[in-house]
Amino acid sequence: MSFETRLRTSEGAWIWVEATMTLQDNPLVGGLVANFRDITERRAEEARREAVAEFGLWALRSAPLADLLRRAAGLLVEFLQADAATVFERMTTPDDQVVARAWAGWPQSLVGILAPAPPSSPMGKTLATGSHYLVTEYCDEPWFPGKELIEDSGSTAASGR
Repeated sequence: MSFETRLRTSEGAWIWVEATMTLQDNPLVGGLVANFRDITERRAEEARREAVAEFGLWALRSAPLADLLRRAAGLLVEFLQADAATVFERMTTPDDQVVARAWAGWPQSLVGILAPAPPSSPMGKTLATGSHYLVTEYCDEPWFPGKELIEDSGSTAASGR
């Protein structure tokens, strides 16, 4: 017999385990043998795939773009276990500006605010390379637009894409 359940570790954390029980006919064993395997990461990956699939179906039902972007930022926060995520749009201005189109972990009143994105900034690096730039600690970034706002919010890590 096999089943999946959650158990609390000796440190107090919750993990998912797969339990397999086998009835033993061996008189030296005299009962059941139970094997437990940690499947926490597998369960988390399944949940992420399901969330992305649900998001895709929701997007196909013609959800408004603003709602799609907000939900995408929320999924980034959840999947990356970050404090915040932002979806920016590159502006066609000569001074390297971006505009925030969706936030998660931030007040929604920040949507629509223009921000500089010079090449040395995380946003500038993302735009220049076409790949994400992970900010592991905002306070250690040599140049980050809106750093005071970030510090005031208590956020410490997120990813740009």
